[in-house]
Amino acid sequence: MRRVDASVKFVTFIDTMLSLVVTQDVLPEAEGAQHAAQSSGLFGIGLGALTMIIGLWMLLRRRWAAVDSVLDSEQ
Repeated sequence: MRRVDASVKFVTFIDTMLSLVVTQDVLPEAEGAQHAAQSSGLFGIGLGALTMIIGLWMLLRRRWAAVDSVLDSEQ
C-alpha cells in the first residue's frame, strides 16, 4: 500500500508543477512581457528535469530496498 500512496503523491506533485508552468506562461503573456515564452519554456524544462530526478530516485530507492531485502534473507 505504501508504493501506491507514494505513486499517487508523485502524480499529484507533477500535476501541481504543470499548473505552475501554465500559470507562469499565462501571466507574463497577459502582461505583454518581452521574453515570456522563453522564460516559461526554461521554467518548464527545469521542472521537467526535477520530475525526472524524483522519478529516478523513486525507482532506485525501490530497487535498493529489494536488494537489501535479498541480502538480509541470505544472511
